[in-house]
Amino acid sequence: MVLMGRFFAKREEKQILRCAQDDMSFRVKRSGARACPERSEGNLLWVAASGRAVRTALCRVGWLALLPVALLALSPKIAAQAPSTVDEIVGRGVVLLDKGELDAAREAFAKALSLDPNLAVAHNLLGTTYERSGQSIKAIKEFEAAQRLEPSAEFLYNLALAYYQAGFPRRALATLQEASKLAPKTAEFYRLLGDAEVGADQYSQGVRDLRRSVELDASNPDAFFDLGIGILKSGADRDALATMSKAATAFPQSSNIRMALGIAQYMNGAYESAERSFQTAAQLDESPVSMYLALGNFYLGTGRIEAARNAYLKAMASDPANPVAQTRYGMTLARAGRWNDAIACFQKSIELKPDYGEAYYELGKALYKTNRLNEAEHALEHAIRVNQGDREAYYQLAQVFEREGSREKARQTLEVWNQLDPAKGETPGQGGNGNP
Repeated sequence: MVLMGRFFAKREEKQILRCAQDDMSFRVKRSGARACPERSEGNLLWVAASGRAVRTALCRVGWLALLPVALLALSPKIAAQAPSTVDEIVGRGVVLLDKGELDAAREAFAKALSLDPNLAVAHNLLGTTYERSGQSIKAIKEFEAAQRLEPSAEFLYNLALAYYQAGFPRRALATLQEASKLAPKTAEFYRLLGDAEVGADQYSQGVRDLRRSVELDASNPDAFFDLGIGILKSGADRDALATMSKAATAFPQSSNIRMALGIAQYMNGAYESAERSFQTAAQLDESPVSMYLALGNFYLGTGRIEAARNAYLKAMASDPANPVAQTRYGMTLARAGRWNDAIACFQKSIELKPDYGEAYYELGKALYKTNRLNEAEHALEHAIRVNQGDREAYYQLAQVFEREGSREKARQTLEVWNQLDPAKGETPGQGGNGNP
C-alpha cells in the first residue's frame, strides 16, 4: 500500500522517513497487497489488479469467448490470425494482461472500446493496465466510465484504489462508502478504508479500521505494515514500535515488516537498532533494492553521506534500471557539491522513467544551483506537470523566476504554492504517491 506521502516533512528532524516511504511506495505499487472485495487471496497489487480483471472478464465475457484466445496460445498457425470480435479482442487482452504485457493489453482493450464504447468490462480492464503502470489519473477515467455504464462493488473498489493511489484519499473514502452498500466488508476493504482515512488525516478512524483488517486476516504481513505506518502517522510512536515488534516476531522473514520496524525504531530514537533492522531487511529481500534504498535514506538522514552513497550504489547494482536509486545517489552527490555529477544522475533517472516527478524536481534544484536557470525552469515545470500537487516544485520554480527577474511569474507561482497548502483542502499527491 502506498504510504504517507510527505507527512514527515512536518517533522524536519526525521526527514529520512519521507524518503523511505516514497521508496516503499515505488516498491509497493509494483508488489503491494490489494485484493478485490469479493476475494482476498491476492498478495500483490499488480497481481490483484489483474486477478480482478481476469475474473471480471471470465464472468462477463464468458469462457466460450476466451476459447479462441486459448487456441491462439496453443497454435502458432492460429496465432497468426488476429482476433476479430469484441469478445475475442477482450479475451486476448486478458491473456496479455495476465502475462504482464501491459502495452499490448492496453492496445487490445482500446481496440475493443473503439468497437463498443459502452463495454464496461473493457473500461475496467483498460483502467487496470493504467493502474499497473502507475498512471492512476488515466485509470480513474476508465474506472469511472465502467462504473457509470455498469455499477458494481468491484468497479467502485477499483475506482477507490485508483483515487487513493493518485493522492485523493477523501474521494477514495466517499467511493468506499458507496461500495460498502453493495458488498460485504472484507479485510482488504478495511485495509484500503483505513489507509484512505489516514491519508485524509482521520487518524483514529484509520488506525481503528487498519486494526480491523488485521483482526480479520492476521496472516497478511502487509496489513500489519500499513497498521504500523498508520500508527506512526498518528504520532503514537511507542504504540507503533510495540506493534511492529510483535509483527516482526510473527513474520520474521518479512523484509517489509523489518523495514517498518526500523522506521518505528528510528522514530523512537533507537538509531542503532533501526540501522540493524534496515540491514536485516536488505538481507531478507530477494530483490533488496528498496531495502538498500531505505538504508541509504537512513544514512542520508543522519548525515552519513558516504555510507548513504554506498547503500545507493548497492541498490543500483541490484537494479540498474531503478530510477529511485539513481535519484537518491544523485542527491548524495548534490550534498557533496558535485552538481554536474548529480545532474547526470538525475538525467539518467529521467531516461529510465520519463514521468518520474522527483527526478525532475531534483534536476531543477541542481540546475538552479549551477545558475542554468532556463533549464531549471523547464525541469521544474515538468515536475509540476507530472504531479500538480508538488508544493516544493512550485516554491523552487518561484525562486527560479525571481532570479531571472520575472517577479510577476514568481508571485503567481507562490500564490499556487500557497493554495496547495494541505490545510486548505485535498490536492493531488496528498495521501497518494505521486511518484513511482
